[in-house]
Amino acid sequence: MDTYHDWKDVPEHLKTSSALKKLGLRPKRGQAPAAQKTHWDYKIPTYDLFDMRECEPYTVSDAQKAALQKARANSLEARTCTRCGWVENLGRPYRGKPRVIDGLCPLCRERDERERDRAEAVEWAQRMLSTPGALILDTETTDLDGEIIELAILTVQDDVVFNSRFHNSEQIHPKAQAIHGLSAAHLADAPLFKDQILTIAGHLLTAPVTVIYNAAFDVARINYTCHLYGFGSLQFKHQCAMLWYAQWVGEWSNYHGSYRFQPLEEGDHSALGDCRATLSALKEMAEAAL
Repeated sequence: MDTYHDWKDVPEHLKTSSALKKLGLRPKRGQAPAAQKTHWDYKIPTYDLFDMRECEPYTVSDAQKAALQKARANSLEARTCTRCGWVENLGRPYRGKPRVIDGLCPLCRERDERERDRAEAVEWAQRMLSTPGALILDTETTDLDGEIIELAILTVQDDVVFNSRFHNSEQIHPKAQAIHGLSAAHLADAPLFKDQILTIAGHLLTAPVTVIYNAAFDVARINYTCHLYGFGSLQFKHQCAMLWYAQWVGEWSNYHGSYRFQPLEEGDHSALGDCRATLSALKEMAEAAL
């Protein structure tokens, strides 16, 4: 068998199978290659060369045409979203390529996921409101990393369990004061947090669950204030209403890869007022399914 190392040396009548197909030809059944095109670099493949003078016309039978048409139809069906009709690009798969999976395009799958998350948030709110003894808590502090100067606890039936301000041992930051309006003068005659800790702990430790809007903040401030006055952390069961409310609203942040947090509406930035605003948010979520 002849071997060629350079394409310019290959005679005109010798063609690869791909070149033959472009010319409307194909090797006959059992036709062996007449030569090969090789290369010194092993990474470059060796090509079989066929004598085009011995080849036959490339034809497609009716059965082949029908099979090809059926394959194209099946491919189109598999790439078409059954809900919105979006068609996936036929190009080669790549990272991040939008694809139809289980009959749905990325947008329809995302919508389904948002609806499932919203339904889950509704179910959670209904469960919190129907849990006997469930509580709602909110605090006001001297600063983002400061001590608690006001704390309120509310039942899910809107009964006030605890509501008190506390004399501050740390200076109130001006920005915090601008939000909740509490100054040292307002707290001058208030009791110390340490004098109320047993009452607060009694409510929280015996409750089946305590709902808090931005639980990570309030729980951290409760434990900080406990440590400030020589007490240990309070290990009580709690749920974050802010996370569930964000999931219920459903505004997705691609940057953070999570739902956007929503401000607590209707709150007056007092501990009790924000407890009632949290209760309103729970009821809004729970009644959304009605």
